[in-house]
Amino acid sequence: MLPNAKQLEISNALDVAAVERVLADLWQNNAGEITYEAGAMLRARALNFMVFLPAEAELAPTHEVIAELTASHPCRALVMVGEIEEPDRDIEIFVSAFCEASAPTRDIQLCCEEVVLLARGRYVVELASAAAPLLVTDLPVFLWWRDRLLVGDKLFSLLISASDRLIVDSSESDDRGVEFSAMVHLFKQTALSDLNWTRLNAWRISLANFYDVAEHRPALDAVSRVKLDYTAQERHPEGLSPQALLIGGWLASRLDWTLAETEPIKEQDGTRALIFQKGERQITLELTRVANSGINPGRLVRVEFEATGENQAQFEVRRSDDGSHLQTRVRVGAVTHPGRVLPLRNQSMAQLLSRELEILIRDWVYEDAVRMVVQMMRVGAS
Repeated sequence: MLPNAKQLEISNALDVAAVERVLADLWQNNAGEITYEAGAMLRARALNFMVFLPAEAELAPTHEVIAELTASHPCRALVMVGEIEEPDRDIEIFVSAFCEASAPTRDIQLCCEEVVLLARGRYVVELASAAAPLLVTDLPVFLWWRDRLLVGDKLFSLLISASDRLIVDSSESDDRGVEFSAMVHLFKQTALSDLNWTRLNAWRISLANFYDVAEHRPALDAVSRVKLDYTAQERHPEGLSPQALLIGGWLASRLDWTLAETEPIKEQDGTRALIFQKGERQITLELTRVANSGINPGRLVRVEFEATGENQAQFEVRRSDDGSHLQTRVRVGAVTHPGRVLPLRNQSMAQLLSRELEILIRDWVYEDAVRMVVQMMRVGAS
């Protein structure tokens, strides 16, 4: 249950009117507990936030995320738990209302609401039909999917059709090839956000800034080698990091590189490589797994561009050992230029979600990057 929340069970899970009556009663009870000194209570809903979880054990941390999130994005949260492998059990429904004091005066109670629907076995597929009537009309609908991307699955398809935007996290993927391929298929159906892509914002800004300096462009246009270092993933230590793949796909798609139809260089000392072409120039992309105990598993550690010949140069963005900032380094010829330092916030899940709940349009740059990742994995990078 959410902090400062009152939670009640509804006896008839599909009785929408009963859910609304109980929520109305909760608001009245909450309003009665607000003293004059505490100020007013505001029932606010700016969006519908649907969440799907594959296990009831994930409810508690999800409650915490929603409580933090609704301080900036008041919503009706519909949390669906579908334990498909468990014995059949019809849908159970619980409702709660919770309040947060608004900033900066903290004298107005900003109140939101959460509805939890729990089903097991063959009843899981009915979660979509139970949740749909509970959506607040005329408000955008976001779906945060915390399970494998099940393209073609009935429940997943129904929830997608009821949503304006799908939110996933590629860092949670157990099978990158399947997940990224599924994303490409989903681009035809819905706008899609990837929280792992959001974590890479500072990296993409730092790398793009190299191209803002006109005198650097001849060397950048001659880059023949790109190195991506990343920490091993916790669940799949031998596999490629989705962050490294996304940055590689972003660079290749933005810089108009074409993937060479050859087998990748075999892994050697934790490094795998792919060959790209741009005109007559060949670019080697190296993805290297490194040890760094101060950085979270699966995170990008360093990106380096290297050009040789008459335009010899190195452009580097590196994460600090404590993970608190990014530092750039530029050397063109024999001249080393002053670098920049960019703070790297360790954003909570709610902070990452908060940004995505402000976006409704498709992210074409992300989509191009994922399509390139799928090509990279098809030639054996996984």
